[in-house]
Amino acid sequence: MRTQIKYFIICLFLSMTGIYASSQENFAVNISKSVSEGEKLIITYDIAETSGANSFSVIMLVTSDGKQIKASAAYGDIGSNVSPGKEKAIVWYFKDDFDGDVSSIKVDVFAYKENEPQAIFQIVATGNNGYAPSEVVFLNKSTFANEYRWDFGDPSSGAGNISYEKDPKHTYQKGGIYSISLVARNTQLNMENTYYQSIEIKTHDQVAADFTIEGNNQKPKSKVNFINKSVNADNYRWNFGDPGSGKKNSSAKEHDTHKYKSEGIYKVELIVRNNFSGLSDTVVKEVTVGQVATAKAAFIYTRSAETAPSTVVFKNTSENADRYEWDFGDPDSGNKNKSEDADPAHVYSKPGKYKVELSAWSGSNKKAGKYSETITIAELPKPPEAGFSTQNNNVLGPATIIFKNKSVNAEEYLWDFGDPESGEENASSRENPTHTYRKEGRYTVTLTASSPGFSVKSSATDVVVILGSSKPTESPVEKTAEVTPEKPVEQPVVKPSETPVKEPAVTVPVKEPVILPPVAGFELVLNSDFVPARAEFKNLSANADSYKWNFGDFDSDRNESVENAPSHSYTVPGNYIITLEAINSKTGKVHKVSKEISLKSNFSTFLRSDEFKGDYTSANSLVQISDNEYIVLLKSKGKGSSVIKVDNQGKITDQKKLDYDVYNIVNLESKNDLMMTGLDESGKLMVQSINSGLRTGTSVVFQLEKNYSAGSAFPKLAFSKANEVGVIANTLNDRYPIDILFQKTDKSGRIITLADRTFKYVGTKLATDILPTMDGGFALTGYWQENEKSPKMILFGKIDRKGHGEMHLIRSQQNVIGCDIEESYQGGYAVLRAKESEENSEIFEVSFILIAANGGPTDCANMLPCSIKKDDVLKNRPVLIKTADGYLAASHRFNGLDYDIALFWIDRTGEVLIRYVDITLPGDQFVNDLLQTTDGGFLISGEQRVRNDQKAFVIKTDPFGKLN
Repeated sequence: MRTQIKYFIICLFLSMTGIYASSQENFAVNISKSVSEGEKLIITYDIAETSGANSFSVIMLVTSDGKQIKASAAYGDIGSNVSPGKEKAIVWYFKDDFDGDVSSIKVDVFAYKENEPQAIFQIVATGNNGYAPSEVVFLNKSTFANEYRWDFGDPSSGAGNISYEKDPKHTYQKGGIYSISLVARNTQLNMENTYYQSIEIKTHDQVAADFTIEGNNQKPKSKVNFINKSVNADNYRWNFGDPGSGKKNSSAKEHDTHKYKSEGIYKVELIVRNNFSGLSDTVVKEVTVGQVATAKAAFIYTRSAETAPSTVVFKNTSENADRYEWDFGDPDSGNKNKSEDADPAHVYSKPGKYKVELSAWSGSNKKAGKYSETITIAELPKPPEAGFSTQNNNVLGPATIIFKNKSVNAEEYLWDFGDPESGEENASSRENPTHTYRKEGRYTVTLTASSPGFSVKSSATDVVVILGSSKPTESPVEKTAEVTPEKPVEQPVVKPSETPVKEPAVTVPVKEPVILPPVAGFELVLNSDFVPARAEFKNLSANADSYKWNFGDFDSDRNESVENAPSHSYTVPGNYIITLEAINSKTGKVHKVSKEISLKSNFSTFLRSDEFKGDYTSANSLVQISDNEYIVLLKSKGKGSSVIKVDNQGKITDQKKLDYDVYNIVNLESKNDLMMTGLDESGKLMVQSINSGLRTGTSVVFQLEKNYSAGSAFPKLAFSKANEVGVIANTLNDRYPIDILFQKTDKSGRIITLADRTFKYVGTKLATDILPTMDGGFALTGYWQENEKSPKMILFGKIDRKGHGEMHLIRSQQNVIGCDIEESYQGGYAVLRAKESEENSEIFEVSFILIAANGGPTDCANMLPCSIKKDDVLKNRPVLIKTADGYLAASHRFNGLDYDIALFWIDRTGEVLIRYVDITLPGDQFVNDLLQTTDGGFLISGEQRVRNDQKAFVIKTDPFGKLN
């Protein structure tokens, strides 16, 4: 059935939208028509570029001999809400409406700017001088709208928080900052616009009563001083809890003194009041007379090192104490084993367990409170010592020999079984390996043991003897040849009648030389264990006359050689399998042997997960604050987060716990000033400043009653060239299943009011990343979906400095999602996308594309060897950064069993995948953020899942994506 769109009658349409052709400019140009398939008339046109118009009403007028023909069977780019651009098309099945000669008809196309709805309002009155409770009166000044929805940002008011009146009123019962939104909708155009404005309802400052006691715990007739510490109070009333003192039991002074004559416990009450607001507060504390409390001893401590020598610093946390005595449990330290300092330090020179005891006294009380803890000081690590034993040695071959590792202080092992003919089986990194020897002989076995942190390695050797068979060896291969002996010098006399007797032929064995099979073998010498390294090869092959080398360095143009004893330079760290083929050209036989070498970069790398103190499930955002330090946001298993500082060696130098969830952090003008965004304890969107010392400022809460996505599509920030912060968040089940909220703040977090809702088209919209642009605005990517049955399309959005947003779509037949965005080297944008596989809808494939500056697609689409399960695409999206040489993408990559981290290097054109590296760890790994460090390495944050355990991790690799 043909799709039909009702023809718009010009006069009716203009009267409904308030547009008159005589006062409107027609933007339809380059109109042409052609007949197709004998029944369709194809009308094409362009809508000329014009500023300030994102939507047009398109009208087609068809006439024949001056008479109008109603084109009811027309569809395509016609009607309302048509976007600007070129090659617009209308298809008219003319035979349904016209039976004459189609060549005689005249077609006119009109494209007029649509008056999009514009929401705006004013606050015209606030009651009670702006103090709660306050009634606020609103004046709606929206244009081209016929339906309204107000949200007063006051969910505590229940159903009264929403209004559909044009000019409503609302009473705020409590003080605070409220973000008010007005959605103005044009039901004819199916378009809407949102305007935000905040209002602060003032509240009187709280009054807090407090005081301190000087002279507590004394004998009778004690004089006690009361020091007022109250806040925001200017009226005071004391009750000293001593009615026997008569009028002296009360006072109206700010600070006062009272004399207690009898033993007892007296409850002292202070009531304070603010005369302006009328608010008051009360506090009660106890004064003890005639009793001296027993001190309660307690302390905490920290060590400068886990191993001796270690300085232990003690923090005294005792209560009711004014005198102390420490015993550090270290009598070998002499008179330094004791201390009367409140917060001492002690140096433990030797390893061991030390019982530290603190005695604390209170005033004249002779009874001491005591507290003790045992401190363990470990020994310095010892260097590795290799050693092993051999089971079932001196046996008849072939035989499997079992090796028992007896090394100490070692964690890594490398075995050489002295059997190069066994190829790759000649080496092993197992702790207790086995090896099968197939031929008799004496084999020298070498074990090299090493330990992290020690550059010295230890080696141990032993000999394995494999016995041969006791049967005699076979004789060499023999061939026979007939040989006629020479005649003797003297011949016997032969009678004439006798026939000469023919001498029989004598067979003499002749040995033919045996050609032994070739045996490949070599040794190599490395000038360094770190790249760049040069390997010199010594050929130990036998019975061969030609050779073929493969150095296992597939990135090199000189990976192969036919020299007898070549050399090769390695520039990239990694494991390389070197293979030598020894060839005997006479027999055509080949023997092959391989050895593996491991080269590291002399570079500081690390993997941190277990060192995080707390139950953290993911490491989210990364930011650099100095050449040697970075900030990482950690998400707790339940509510709460932590901000940690980590240096280039992976050492955690500082940590700050937060009671709420933060997801993203960015630098502001300097690396010392930063801003975070997340959700507060009640689930509201918030921003908060923080400095490099992890000192946080006051949080600013967006007073919008919305639910926000907190998966990987969590709230994000970007700092613009105009010194403004752009905040995006994805709201759930608001107007649509998912919608994008964009808001701007200044550097302090103060909300900047926007006059326009950024993306005003109907449909599901989700943002994954936001980027500052050179013009002071922002760009973002994500996806847009018209409805549940339609495919997801890449959303590319640009937001100008006024907050006005333009949305562009990159269409596809399959679901496709924009995961991350960067500015490209070509003046447009680079996007990392995940696209549904044509073969398997449950798998998404990661690729790199370039987008033109105006949002249009380009020819660049670089498929990366990376597949992700459908359910994991948005949980942990792939990320992209721009480097000096091009781009680097990081993603989790499904290898058929689990997920590993994959890094992909792409050149500046976007068309060449230079190389990629897998980082394989136990379980599944997922990437959340990526940055390049000042020393050329890469910092990766994310989460690791091993069985049912999920924890955060931070990895630093070398410039080649390797972990040393």
